[in-house]
Formats: sequence, C-alpha cells, structure tokens
Amino acid sequence: MLFRTFGAGLCGTEGFPVCCEADVENGFPQINFIGSLSQSVRESSDRVRTAIANTGLHLEPRHVTISLSPGDVRKEGCAYDLPVAAALLGAYGICRILSRKTRFWSESFPSAGRSFRSTASSPWSALPGTQD
Repeated sequence: MLFRTFGAGLCGTEGFPVCCEADVENGFPQINFIGSLSQSVRESSDRVRTAIANTGLHLEPRHVTISLSPGDVRKEGCAYDLPVAAALLGAYGICRILSRKTRFWSESFPSAGRSFRSTASSPWSALPGTQD
C-alpha cells in the first residue's frame, strides 16, 4: 500500500517541502530509500523501526520502499525520521488515515531559529486505540 506524507528540509537557511512516500509489498524483507540522501537519512530506517517497536507496535517483515523527493536536493540529518515513520505506519495500515489537511509531519529545526510542527495535535492520536 502506498502512503504519502510531507515534511520539510533545509537547504542553507531556506526551507523546502519534502514528499515522503512509503510502499509496503510482499517480498524480501528490507527497506530501500530512493532520493539524494546522506548516510544519516538512510540510517533512519533503524531509528524509525526501533521507535515504532518501543511503542509496542509490530511491523511485519516486508519489502519497503521509501522515496524522499525532490530527488535533486540532497537531504541530510535526522529531520526526516518523523515523516518517514508516519508514512511507514500509514503504508502498513496501522495508522488511521488522517484527514487530507493533516499529513505534514516534521521536526523542529532549532539551529535555524524556526520551528515547523505537525498540524495534527499529536502524531500518536492517529494510532488505533488512542483518543483524538
């Protein structure tokens, strides 16, 4: 199932929108990243899987493809972990589909003096068994 979320990245001092698409299929269990990404962004699969496992949720071992676009802008750091996690939960069907207006997920960028936040009141409010 394909699921799309949006986040934000920094190029110098300017922000830009990032589209994060996750697709979960049957096949060899692995996570592939597509886009112009640094090694720290590629390692987000370990951070995201660990964070999700620590919430008590279980992700079936499946073939996952995660695309971060635009592909022509290099993405660095761990600021993409939250959009990746939200897209992954949505692609697995664990996360209730949020309204079309609340699919922007990002962490703050304290070094830039700006803060981009999710428009959802809580990212975990979309999980099954939680209150909105």
